Amino acid sequence: MSGKQGLTLFLAETIRKDPNTLSSADPQRLWLVDMQGKRQVTVPASTTNWFVGKGSISPDGQFLALHSWRKQPKQQNTRVIHLGDLQNATWQTVELAGTILELVGWTSDKPTGVVLAGDALSKNEKRKAYSLDPRSGRLSPLETIPVEFDPDVVLAPGHRRAVGVQEKQGLTITELPGGQKRQFTFHPYDKRSAYRDSVQWVSDRYLVFQGPRTGLIDADTLKMNFPVTKESGFSSVEFSPDFKWGLATKNGEQYLGRVELPDGRAASQ
Repeated sequence: MSGKQGLTLFLAETIRKDPNTLSSADPQRLWLVDMQGKRQVTVPASTTNWFVGKGSISPDGQFLALHSWRKQPKQQNTRVIHLGDLQNATWQTVELAGTILELVGWTSDKPTGVVLAGDALSKNEKRKAYSLDPRSGRLSPLETIPVEFDPDVVLAPGHRRAVGVQEKQGLTITELPGGQKRQFTFHPYDKRSAYRDSVQWVSDRYLVFQGPRTGLIDADTLKMNFPVTKESGFSSVEFSPDFKWGLATKNGEQYLGRVELPDGRAASQ
């Protein structure tokens, strides 16, 4: 298990007491790996069954967040944050009674942690956002979840846009950092396929929509076009991470083609 921030990598090592069995009582060690080498981070002995999540380390490398579950009698288990100050070798626990906490990232000022409360797997639970002062361990409520940390939106590769999907309806595209929002509404034929996982960014400008027929949504013009014609017989198209190539499927066979923009330019240009 690992967490990564910039050029710093954290590795969690579990030392099995029994080589054939993985137990919650097995000792754990945490290693920091960066350009200077590898060193062990001392975690308090009282902190057990911890794990490293995404965005665990602050941008300045001073603070590290670990998570662990706590059993509550006759109540739902809670999850707490163990916050370490690597510079001063001190630790503190951040928790809210009966609440699942998750540190999802950091804002650049100070720095300040961004914490979401609630169960990420529950579709019916609305998660609340807090800012976390890593020096005092104090949580302060936020009015809304910052868009770059909202689990219901997807950031474009350059982090200058975000998209949220209203199931069976449309999209909301947010311009960053200003927060201006624009709405795209799907055609009635496509609405039935509009779900969170059916829309992804393929570049800072284009979104791919995997509906009845693969479509590309232009975030600049809010228009959807189709990379292949209906008469071609291709059932779907997948794109390479750099948006240079498309892989189309037809009758169980796949065909590779170069992506070109509507004005004839290659997508990589």
